[in-house]
Amino acid sequence: MKDFNPPPTPIQDFAIFADESGISNDRHMLVGATIVRRRYVELLYREVHEFRIKNKMLAELKWSKVSNQKLQEYKELVDIYFDFCNRGAIAFRATTFDNHLWDHKRFNDCDPDLGISKLYYQMLLHQVVGRYGDLASLYICLDRRLSSTPLEKLQRILNAGAGKEYKLTFGPVRTLTAKDSKKDDILQINDVILGAVSAYKNERHKAKDARAAKTELAMYVFARSGLTSYDVDSPSTSTKFAIWNRQPRR
Repeated sequence: MKDFNPPPTPIQDFAIFADESGISNDRHMLVGATIVRRRYVELLYREVHEFRIKNKMLAELKWSKVSNQKLQEYKELVDIYFDFCNRGAIAFRATTFDNHLWDHKRFNDCDPDLGISKLYYQMLLHQVVGRYGDLASLYICLDRRLSSTPLEKLQRILNAGAGKEYKLTFGPVRTLTAKDSKKDDILQINDVILGAVSAYKNERHKAKDARAAKTELAMYVFARSGLTSYDVDSPSTSTKFAIWNRQPRR
């Protein structure tokens, strides 16, 4: 672990690492992504690696593992993330949906997983492809999940949507893959940020039985995000940290 051996840097100009949160018991589900400019990918891996060595945190970094004993270390990890955001090296974008408003019978063939895949599609198309696809080619890596939607199909409909919605007919999503987050530090840091946003959005940080460290970290991420609310859609001009609250189809 002391040797720095990052995954190969994608050849595409933007690397996107995405995951979901709040799909089970929360009011709001979120799909969130960290977008990294190619020239910063290895540097981000290196800084997380050095963070691990310095703090002797060699196991998986994950929102569910945030504890009172490791709060300051996780705050330091969050600081690394926002330092990259402030340099224009990375950005965070997330889409939320009210779980009470799903109509899986009408729109998703009674398959909740299809609804999740559609939310991935909406977030990736409008928050990622529509914003970055006209600038350069895209590499998208999802945290591996069991899904009835093949990755090849998702990539195909994303590129079709890019042509229809944004006139990007060249297929901007060049690679769409999935990886076990245990093996990728950028997926792990995205999990921590997304988990904090999900906790705040779902007001879990206000619960009487909430772990103090998670409450504090959720509030810390919110403060560093620069947003005034997660319930209000971020302006279209937001370049560092943005939330889109998707409404159901009528």
